[in-house]
Amino acid sequence: MKRRYLSDDEILLATAGDEDSVVKLLMLYDKYINFFCNCTTEPSETGKVSYYIDEDKKSFITINVLRALKKFKI
Repeated sequence: MKRRYLSDDEILLATAGDEDSVVKLLMLYDKYINFFCNCTTEPSETGKVSYYIDEDKKSFITINVLRALKKFKI
């Protein structure tokens, strides 16, 4: 079963800039970030709507998560 949280030690390492811990944090929140970046296209002639992840929004959110992580204090 996949863990749905980071341990206290991993959070401390991530705030200190440990690359592996930061990657784990971003992987943990990837689906959550994707939820907010989900976009739809206009219906086509057949009436189908396409869904996609807006990569610009995802990059913007990810960058801001990394910025907030630097400021995070325990």
